[in-house]
Amino acid sequence: MLEQEITVSGLAETVACEKEENFELQRPTIRALGPEKLKELIHTIFNELACGKYIEKDVACSFGLVLPPKIDCPTQKFELV
Repeated sequence: MLEQEITVSGLAETVACEKEENFELQRPTIRALGPEKLKELIHTIFNELACGKYIEKDVACSFGLVLPPKIDCPTQKFELV
């Protein structure tokens, strides 16, 4: 278990460092988080994936991100912002 946790943590840190190095190239919404929050977001995603409890919308909401509506849902109304 510890070996798996170290691997997940190491991978998350590697991805976080890569995103930080290319911070200016990230989407505006991601850049708005700032480097520290982005790093926290990445670690949260990897940890929740490893635990089998990753729910995209929950993570997005907890970081103040909004997911786009699903296009394949004909009953959902879209609003241009």
